[in-house]
Amino acid sequence: MTDPTDPRTRVLEAAGAPGGPGEDVLIILPVRNLVLFPGVVVPVGISRPKTIAGAKEAVRTERKVGLTLQDDPANSSFLSPPAFISGGGGLCSTAADYLAFCRALLNGGELEGVRLIGPKTLALMTSNHLPGGRTLPEMSRSLFSEATYNGIGFGLGFSVTLDPARTLIPGSRGEYAWGGVATTSFWVDPAEELIAIFMTQVLPSTAYPIRRELRTMIYAGITDSNL
Repeated sequence: MTDPTDPRTRVLEAAGAPGGPGEDVLIILPVRNLVLFPGVVVPVGISRPKTIAGAKEAVRTERKVGLTLQDDPANSSFLSPPAFISGGGGLCSTAADYLAFCRALLNGGELEGVRLIGPKTLALMTSNHLPGGRTLPEMSRSLFSEATYNGIGFGLGFSVTLDPARTLIPGSRGEYAWGGVATTSFWVDPAEELIAIFMTQVLPSTAYPIRRELRTMIYAGITDSNL
């Protein structure tokens, strides 16, 4: 399966994006503007400076004998620029950067006077773009996640909840999200004015359904719902 962001980045390269091919094309993508937000001082990039290498968490793999070290922060491959730059993954930054990004999304594309993206563009990105309004399971079968994605469509960079009842898990219509291979997860719930960022580092994401349990606990704790 090809990450849909990869071909979009290739289109930007072919169209003659400022700076030329490779890493520089990412400068025009919204995520690179995180460094402009007040209080965010660690630059976003495709590798981590060795001076802040300790900020990277160790990645562990679930085995029959328990967890084994997969990626050691002290000698991680992310300390050096990659041989191949992916448009759909590989950016390195901090949890604070990610939170700033999500706060901007929740606020309609703006944070503390800095506009990252237009409200109409964000609305378009967080709408379901699957043909005929279909859901992810109607288009494909997940082979890499514990999630089934029933009742969930896909926009331009996010999964989008269309029918919370079909997901069989607490949530809100219109929330958008995605997860990572190491069981990481984030979602933005505009209806509840809620952001969740989960930065665990366990491979594979099917090792334990912790993301479903996290979501259940968070929504169970809401006693004054906006809905």
